[in-house]
Amino acid sequence: MACLVIAEHDNVSVRGATLNTVTAALACGGDVHILVAGASAAAAAAAAAQIAGVTKVLHADAPGLDHGLAETVAAQVVAIAGSAAKPYSHILFPATASGKNVAPRVAALLDVAQISDATKVISADTFERPIYAGNAIATVQSLDAIKVLTVRTTGFDPAAATGGRAAVESLSAVADSSISSFIGQMPHIGNVANIPNLVTQILQIAKDHIKINVATRMTQMWIAIHCGSADIHSHKWWIDRLKNFFLPTECVVYF
Repeated sequence: MACLVIAEHDNVSVRGATLNTVTAALACGGDVHILVAGASAAAAAAAAAQIAGVTKVLHADAPGLDHGLAETVAAQVVAIAGSAAKPYSHILFPATASGKNVAPRVAALLDVAQISDATKVISADTFERPIYAGNAIATVQSLDAIKVLTVRTTGFDPAAATGGRAAVESLSAVADSSISSFIGQMPHIGNVANIPNLVTQILQIAKDHIKINVATRMTQMWIAIHCGSADIHSHKWWIDRLKNFFLPTECVVYF
């Protein structure tokens, strides 16, 4: 029996949520392997090999895996899980935006039930997870041959990032699914003074790749989250910026 952890990384280093997920995998029992799927991600694979408790790192490298698009990563995971040479009893993802994007696809393709937001491993087939907005804890038992879990990282201490000596095994990458494509990425901006520049970038991406009226509504929601919903109508800058950006095209702008 072995567990497969799907690493979150930036092609250079492994993100912290992966360390908590490794701890959860160790609690499930058996060897712990990590999949690093990316593009030019040898450094991330080397970092994963140093995580304490990990016995093997599987490294799949291809341009289609560069940004961790869910469809292609899910296909890579299923290709590994479906290999008789690498039987896995558990496949674990951090319960992050990325992990929760890929895990349901993997579970569906493997025709198993997903266990979401696991906070404790009771045994190899039994887990605890919060329900009712965390006001109650459910104990869930899975009879599936392969358990697909997302791990609530706050429920597990992080494994040590150094001290391991896992072997790195290169794998053939699956073909790019071509179902989705990477458009752009913008970091979180905490300084309000930088928000106008960030909104300009969002608008450009939206105009190029989404129907205009939908893009406008999405931008309104983004402003509401970052500036307070009342500011959408009271802050003249946002209104003028949206109108000037969208009205030269054939579209409907909602205010």
